[in-house]
Amino acid sequence: MTSYIADFGIAKLLFGNSMDSEASTNALKGSIGYIPPEYGMGSNVSTKGDVYSYGVLLLELFTRRRPTDDMFVEEINLQKWVEMNFPDKITEVLDNNMLKDVNESEISPVMQCITEVLQIGLVCTNNSPQRRPNMTEVVEKLNKLVSTFLGSPRTFQLPIDISHMIEDTSAARGFVGESNESTSTS
Repeated sequence: MTSYIADFGIAKLLFGNSMDSEASTNALKGSIGYIPPEYGMGSNVSTKGDVYSYGVLLLELFTRRRPTDDMFVEEINLQKWVEMNFPDKITEVLDNNMLKDVNESEISPVMQCITEVLQIGLVCTNNSPQRRPNMTEVVEKLNKLVSTFLGSPRTFQLPIDISHMIEDTSAARGFVGESNESTSTS
């Protein structure tokens, strides 16, 4: 449960209200291991790509394996490794420290919660962007888990209201790092 600061490599700096921006990368639209498959086929950066990266981060947190771990070679990656063991052998991929302090009487609900979080990570890392949820749906699922397993109706919200941007990716152009014709990337 060590926290890290992550940069998915697609951030842009916007200068005031001008259309001038500077991309953090010109060729690679993300960090190795967090890049959705469609970016390798020339697709533009999108909010669904961000959802993919978030899913990888969830899987990484619960397995304590980075997507660039040496164990992932050829056709096996973090997502496929978790999926191959999901849900029956989930303890095979789970970080050993996750259950270290859990009482035996609490193990079943804790495992159910962990399984549901990993399922969210797997859905977010679906190879098809159309089959991935948007972040509003992910937050709703996580809120439901919190209230189900902690017994209180807590809700977490995105730091800003981006609901109007979720479906309209053109409105989120500068927000998610998409480029447009009038933007210079030097």
